[in-house]
Amino acid sequence: MAPYSGALNYAYHLDAAKLAARLSRHAVGTLGVTHLQDKVVAVDAGESGDIAAVRTRGGERVEGDLFIDCSGHAALLIGGHYGVEWINRSPILANDRALAVQVPVAEGSPIQSQTIGTAQEAGWIWDIGLPSRRGIGCVYASRFLEDDKAEAILRDYIARAVPDVPPDSLTPRRLSFPTGHRAEFWRGNCLAVGLSAGFIEPLEASAIVMIELSLGALIDNFPASRLAMDVHAARFNELFRTRWDRVVDFLKLHYLLSRRDEPYWRAQRDPTTVPPRLAELVELWRDQPPSRYDLPLTDEIFPAASYQYVWYGMGGAVPPHLPPPTPAMRTQLDQLRQRTRSLLSVLPSNRALLGSHVAAGAREKVAQP
Repeated sequence: MAPYSGALNYAYHLDAAKLAARLSRHAVGTLGVTHLQDKVVAVDAGESGDIAAVRTRGGERVEGDLFIDCSGHAALLIGGHYGVEWINRSPILANDRALAVQVPVAEGSPIQSQTIGTAQEAGWIWDIGLPSRRGIGCVYASRFLEDDKAEAILRDYIARAVPDVPPDSLTPRRLSFPTGHRAEFWRGNCLAVGLSAGFIEPLEASAIVMIELSLGALIDNFPASRLAMDVHAARFNELFRTRWDRVVDFLKLHYLLSRRDEPYWRAQRDPTTVPPRLAELVELWRDQPPSRYDLPLTDEIFPAASYQYVWYGMGGAVPPHLPPPTPAMRTQLDQLRQRTRSLLSVLPSNRALLGSHVAAGAREKVAQP
């Protein structure tokens, strides 16, 4: 696709499997990366305690100066070798289960511009549109909802959302996940990225953002030698512990503002489950709107605008002493509404836009010598 060129900010919904395959081809074919597909079965430690090499099931011994642990929840290096503690955040955010299924869609059917999230009695459902399918799943807390009941809720949603697909023809994949993160993300010569570093439920897709931010921080501050690596690690750990705390706060806010009355939702609003910093901010936001002073990091995952969107969109208190909108503000809002109407009148549908990109890519490929 072409670089960003829109009048407004936007993002892409991508087929993760196809993207991973494309990145692999680019890394190997263009960047000269050696790609060894195997399973790590052992770690060789050096005299200092650093990882000297990893051993694979196929008999390879892969040496290195810096290792990135992306072994998922298994955390073979950061947890298995270094034994870094796991910080449990489930007392704050209760979800620990998910059901996921790929639902085929009719050719030419509309593609939604956003993920649709729908609250359920003990969790919520996601619905993500792609050209040939919709990724639909249910996130829930096992202590409030049995697996079979969660699957029934998911199938009922699919029957209503995609009525031309028999729900019984689909087999959802069941997932269990711990809610939390490591006490340290970089120890010795090992940096944990992705699920090995931590996971907080998929609301707001924070896991993807944390991967991008982790790799960005590593690239921008790549250690030139082992001598400075511990300093890099300490700084990285301090920053990313704050980032994980921010993720927990922002996700918790969604539940805190809910007015649903099922046991699950009442438990999520229990004041004893609210992080102290978020409790202070909620009190502050009854007096003034969320602002950059509340979220001062240079690269906040969720800046003040995100909090304003959730806070006011879900019925958070409006400070009573705020002055009413001025004529200039009303004019600006009217201009925004007019701009929205103008853009909507000329924008193609998502399917038409994607189709034009595919056609352009095919023409470009044919034109190549």
